[in-house]
Amino acid sequence: MVRGFKKRFRKAYRKLEDAMEDSGDGRLTRSRIGHMIEDRLGKGRSPNAVSEWWTGKSIPDTPAMAALADVLGVDPGWLEFGPEFSLAPRKAMTAGSKEAVADIRAAGTAFDEAKEAPA
Repeated sequence: MVRGFKKRFRKAYRKLEDAMEDSGDGRLTRSRIGHMIEDRLGKGRSPNAVSEWWTGKSIPDTPAMAALADVLGVDPGWLEFGPEFSLAPRKAMTAGSKEAVADIRAAGTAFDEAKEAPA
C-alpha cells in the first residue's frame, strides 16, 4: 500500500509542480505542501511528514490524507488506494487545477513572509 501511495503522491505532486511552473507561480516544495497541510489541520502536524510520505517511510493518517489530496487537487480515494476507489471521474483527477495553484500561491506567500519576519 505504501508503494502505490508513494507513486500516486509523486505523480500528483509533479502535475501540480508543472502547472505552477507553467503559470509562473513559483516553485513547489514539499515544505510548502507541509505548511499548507498544517494550516488545514492545525499545529502539531509536522511539515517534515511530507518528506516521509515522499520517501515511502510512512503514509498519512486519514485527516492528513484528505488534506494532502485537497492541496494536490486530487481525489482522496485515488491518492490513498488507487483509481478503483476514486469517487471522482477519472478526468477530474488532475493536480493542475486553478484552485490548487491559487492555494499554493497564497500559502507560499504567507510562508515566505513568516520566514522573513523577525523572531
